[in-house]
This record gives sequence, C-alpha cells and structure tokens, in this order.
Amino acid sequence: MGSPVWELDGPLCVGNIHKTKVKLVFANGAALSDPTGMFNAELGGSTRRAVEFLEGDRADDAALASLIQEAIDYRREKARK
Repeated sequence: MGSPVWELDGPLCVGNIHKTKVKLVFANGAALSDPTGMFNAELGGSTRRAVEFLEGDRADDAALASLIQEAIDYRREKARK
C-alpha cells in the first residue's frame, strides 16, 4: 500500500501509520523554524523532522497549519533557485 506523500515542488511530508502512533515526517523539517514546537521526533538529524501523534493526542490545528505553510514556502523558494 505505501505511505501517503504530500508534494509541492518536491516532497513536503510523509505520513507513517504505526501501531501506537501516527507520524508526519517533514522532508526538510530541520530547515523550518517551528516556533510553536510541533516537532517532537527525529530531532537529531540534519534534514528531517517529525510530529508524532499518539492515540488521544489533540493536534494544535493552527500550529500544524502554520508548519505546513512554512514547508510549502520553503519548497517554493527552493524551486525558484
């Protein structure tokens, strides 16, 4: 089946479904500012960052939308260069 991938001028985010969590992995997450602290996984790498949601977690819709918009802006800027 595979994992859902969201793209715009390159990969933005991959959704991974695990037994106890859902993980959104941002391909260029390390380049994003994440002012609200959404990233809580894969923090040690130099490129990717992830947001993990455990069962019962409530997503901060505004913070997640802001992070997605920042990822879109990053990809568009990178595509222009």
